[in-house]
Parts: sequence; C-alpha cells; structure tokens
Amino acid sequence: MKVKVDPLKSSEYHQAEDLVEGVEYDVLAIEGDRFRVFSQEGPCRYPKSMFLITDSSIPEYWVKKSFDDSDEEKWESAWPVEFDYPGFFEDYFDNKPEAIRIFNAYIEKLGLKPELIVTEEGKLKRVR
Repeated sequence: MKVKVDPLKSSEYHQAEDLVEGVEYDVLAIEGDRFRVFSQEGPCRYPKSMFLITDSSIPEYWVKKSFDDSDEEKWESAWPVEFDYPGFFEDYFDNKPEAIRIFNAYIEKLGLKPELIVTEEGKLKRVR
C-alpha cells in the first residue's frame, strides 16, 4: 500500500510537517484509523484522513486483524508478519536490537534506508 499527503488537508495536521507533499510513502502498517509510514521522524503513525491512497494493495503476507473497540465500532489493522508480536513498535522505539534488526530487514526490502543500525557489538548507531 502506498499513500501521499493530501495537499488539501495537510494544513489541518501538525504532524504533516514530518512528511513531504508529493512524496509517495510505503504504508508500514494499518493501525485502526491510522497509517504507519516511514517519515523524516521514523516509522510514525498518522491519521488516514491526511492521505490520498495511491496504491491500495495490501501484501498477501500481511497479518490482518479485526478488533471490536465497542459493541458498535469495529476497526481493521494490518501489518507485515515480521511485526506480528505484541509490542513490536514499542520495542523498536525502546531501541531493542532485535526489533530494530527486524524492522531494518523489512524496510530494506522496500528499498528504504534504516535510521538506526545494530553494530556487530550489539550497540545502536544512528545513520540518518
């Protein structure tokens, strides 16, 4: 799935400052009413309403989940199977090496460059 910032709505969101209008972003996860994309700030969540969908295809290997948030509301989430463990992005943002390795391997498949790498010594190094 790919998206671009909707130029008609970007001024409504302060988060749009992290994104570049006209750039097509790979969606890393769908989390309820938000897309997770790899912005200048890393893999951040943004309201779906900020974007125009340019490619709606969801890879077959993504895990798709439905959650009942209340009796009348249901929302969908989907993410790569590699990210399918509780707290994956929390681990990533807590700089846990295994989550960073998993994330980097995934985004490199998309042709993106990681912002953090794990050195041979197991230490983190910022590369962005």
